Amino acid sequence: MHEKVTLHKLAKTPEHYQSVLKISFDGLDDNEKEIFLDIACFFKGNEREYIQEILDSCDFNTTIGIEILIERSLIKDDGGYLQMHDLVQLMGMNIVKQECRDDPRKCSRLWLLEDVEDIFYHNTVKVVYGADAVKAIVLDLSLPEAIIISPDAFTNMKKLRILILHGVHISSQAQILLPNELRWLEWPNAPNLEFVSSPNKLMTLDVPSSHIRQLGGNSPNFRKLKSIDFSGCKSLVSIPDLSSAPTMEELTIDGCESLVEVHPSVGDLVKLKVLSVICCSNLINFPNTLRTKSLQILHLFRCYKLEKFPDIDGKMEHLKELRLFDTAIKELPASIENLVSVKLIDLSYCENLMRLPSQIYELKNLEHFYLMGCSNLITFPKNMEDSTNLDGRRGFRRLMLLTLKRCNLSEVEFLESFSSFPELQSLELDYNKFADLPRCINKYYRLNFLGVKGCELLQEIPQLPPNVSKLSADGCKSLQKLPDLGQLSHINLVRLSSCCELFRKGVDMDDVATASLLEKLPKMIGHVDICLIGREMPKWILPCEEDSISFMIPQELYGEFKGVALCFVLGAEEGKVVNATCMWWNVGAIGLGNAKLNLRELNLASSNPCKASRNHAALNEALPVSVNPASFMKLPSHDQPWLSLSCPNRENTKAQRHQVIPCDEPFLILMIYNVLTTFKSKIKRMTPTFAKYATQNVKKHEAMLGYYSSKILG
Repeated sequence: MHEKVTLHKLAKTPEHYQSVLKISFDGLDDNEKEIFLDIACFFKGNEREYIQEILDSCDFNTTIGIEILIERSLIKDDGGYLQMHDLVQLMGMNIVKQECRDDPRKCSRLWLLEDVEDIFYHNTVKVVYGADAVKAIVLDLSLPEAIIISPDAFTNMKKLRILILHGVHISSQAQILLPNELRWLEWPNAPNLEFVSSPNKLMTLDVPSSHIRQLGGNSPNFRKLKSIDFSGCKSLVSIPDLSSAPTMEELTIDGCESLVEVHPSVGDLVKLKVLSVICCSNLINFPNTLRTKSLQILHLFRCYKLEKFPDIDGKMEHLKELRLFDTAIKELPASIENLVSVKLIDLSYCENLMRLPSQIYELKNLEHFYLMGCSNLITFPKNMEDSTNLDGRRGFRRLMLLTLKRCNLSEVEFLESFSSFPELQSLELDYNKFADLPRCINKYYRLNFLGVKGCELLQEIPQLPPNVSKLSADGCKSLQKLPDLGQLSHINLVRLSSCCELFRKGVDMDDVATASLLEKLPKMIGHVDICLIGREMPKWILPCEEDSISFMIPQELYGEFKGVALCFVLGAEEGKVVNATCMWWNVGAIGLGNAKLNLRELNLASSNPCKASRNHAALNEALPVSVNPASFMKLPSHDQPWLSLSCPNRENTKAQRHQVIPCDEPFLILMIYNVLTTFKSKIKRMTPTFAKYATQNVKKHEAMLGYYSSKILG
């Protein structure tokens, strides 16, 4: 309280502040004084945790020291950030400046650019006497500044413990020698650095995007080193022997394009928590064995030449994520079972991956397993335990998502062991070569998404479990038989475009698209979208020549009304090349009062040119990208809800909701609107609507449909 009153008085009489505050400072012990001066000169407003890490590296008793400074009101903790009054900070800075009034370069702390530039410049021509008094240099420049620095600028700074330089650009790339007393080095875009001898007191080496070529000499001593960040160090060739760094916790070497080798000793760092090796495109040699039992994060992706994943020696109970995508890894070791806590494994686009060990079924905590684009993966291992034994020792007890898109799977027999996947919700098998799905897939009771898009040999989709809400089967050219969608009480999206054989065999799509689904609408959320393909529209889509239609739902039927259906087609002149890849539209304003349906922002986007053909259902020649989405929308119980139809788009393109994508090519739009009203007693048609628009450089089309009872047909 006394200090707070003192600060209040000083604010009114600043001419006396230094002598009064000095009394409070003089009452501190040496440890507390050092902490106070570092905060005053460098770290005011920084996170407490960050400050404490830096000062702990200097062997200060930081935790107790900060608490004492807070008690004396010299600093305060403001939501995890350390703050101090401007007068208190000024007092601390003046104490440092008075250490050598005539030459600030001989002070214990440097934080002004002009002082730092001066000492670096003078060291290019002579030794600065008194420079050995410098304990810390911290520059944080908002705009990068180029300065001249001598290779020997730091050699006389025998007491330098903290060096933090942000926004400092060195004009010369000559090797800079650093003193061994250094504890904390933080210097992005640094030149090539080297220590005079072994930096046995260094705790943090944070030099991203620097020009460093190697770390330490032939036998470096890093006994206190905890963290290394070499991100973007494009000249770095190897990570040296780190067996002398038993306390290492974080090693980040992302984007080191010249890196060829990570020393085997890295695999023995028992306290290592984070190992991030990303986009090291020339990395070949990695430790053969990992004994890093404290490891929590292992990122080893986009290392295109890395062929072998190390053995795991002993159980790793802390590792949650294993990301290995875009590597040349050929297989996983059987010891992968030792990753007992891993929740996510990503092996996407490991094109050389040929097999997986059966031991992956020991990963009982795995929740997400990504294997997209593993083009040499022919089979997924089958759990050989009795599939009827629900309490079996092996199995993915918590796996919710399994992605096997664009692999080379010729069969999916592993799915027969359904008890191995009790929690599976999303199964993505797109673009594979299997011909059959096991009948027992209907026992995957938690499954809500099944993707078999582009599985050209698939002939039948058996009955699915009742919770499936989305079925994506576009491009299944051999598909002849569908499940009974009417039994899927949660279904809200079915995609069947380019299923040529399905239509050639005469599957009654009218039943699929109307009666079964519409009867289920009250139990569904939102809407259902079915994308069809072929020359003919479903039978309930009638020819139409009007450009608008409207009707009113009688108030007494509000409780009976179930929904509406909408279908349209886009077409182009035959032979006309149009840069069209996706279509997008929004549907809004469906209500029971003054109900209306608005189509807005109908667009085509430019990408890969495609030629108009006659392969798709339309009144005229349709674009290869066009489909016939028949959308059934549950009518809400209140006015003005916003709903949206699904977006039909070309393979490998993405459409973003509500994004207007202009098209600069002339084209012909052929649109068919059909509104189908349904009641509990039976399905009723209303007179459909047709609108034809020939346009140049069309970017937007708007149409409106209202509701009037005179148009309802029996």
